[in-house]
Amino acid sequence: TRKYDQAKIREVVSHMIMVLELPFAFTEYELFTLLMKIASPHYIRISHATTKADCWISYEVEKNRLNGLLKTVDRTSITTNMWKSGQRIQYMVLIAHFVRTWIGI
Repeated sequence: TRKYDQAKIREVVSHMIMVLELPFAFTEYELFTLLMKIASPHYIRISHATTKADCWISYEVEKNRLNGLLKTVDRTSITTNMWKSGQRIQYMVLIAHFVRTWIGI
């Protein structure tokens, strides 16, 4: 059997919230709580404030990881792409390509 890990649940739920663009209050929805309680009776409901804080922490971790990676880069090429969603929301995507110099090559 697996050991219940509330911290891992919070991490995965915050990732799901960001990827699926769900509201932070999603974790407080009655049906979501019911689903999680059925999946594990040990589940502790996550507040929208905690979910928001977890998303912010994930953002900061990824930002720091990316900044560290970019410090090892010699050149960066940046392009943009604009598109509309089915809901007529406009997005601008920033794409960065980079090349590292490998020592010993």
